[in-house]
Amino acid sequence: MEGDLRLGKEATATGQTAAAAQEAVRWIASLGGFLGRKRDGEPGTTTMRRGLERLAALVEGWQLYQTMHPARASP
Repeated sequence: MEGDLRLGKEATATGQTAAAAQEAVRWIASLGGFLGRKRDGEPGTTTMRRGLERLAALVEGWQLYQTMHPARASP
């Protein structure tokens, strides 16, 4: 919301940054089991930890794939 009250380039950068950060938090939380229903509130620390662990496993898997298939690794 704060980004909406500012003027010029700063408003766009602040609003987009805040929205991107919130989207990233929700995405990581969903990896940890957060459902994001209407009355669920914000994700907790345990859910975020689980999500970050899952993200780390996905990154490790992608890196392993890249080492095994270097020609096909880039999307």
